[in-house]
Amino acid sequence: MLIKLKEDLRLIDLGYDFFFAKLENDKDYEQVIKGGLWFNGGRFLAMRKRAPNFKALEATFDFVAMWVRLHELPIEYYNPNIFTKIVWSLGVPLWTDSFTMSSERGKFTRLCMQVDLNKPLRK
Repeated sequence: MLIKLKEDLRLIDLGYDFFFAKLENDKDYEQVIKGGLWFNGGRFLAMRKRAPNFKALEATFDFVAMWVRLHELPIEYYNPNIFTKIVWSLGVPLWTDSFTMSSERGKFTRLCMQVDLNKPLRK
């Protein structure tokens, strides 16, 4: 998704791979925070509202986005109802690659999922 901001976005490097996005316009802020997934160079950017007294060195994430592959998923499972149940049983789906959505790849299915880092990974 491509959005058009009313004003320029200024990024301030806070160190440790954290940036502060400075936005003066409330509508721009809403678009950036609620606008969906953000990727830069194929890497997911986690966005959240600024917390008071934020310290990059002490910051933690409870959730991250992770690409997951489901190998050899039978073709009949690509039914939207079945596929949705499978995906939600793994966690919170964020994005599905275009090959999976068009059923053009049968070797594996690729999904971007929200993963809770406080829980063990599921097999």
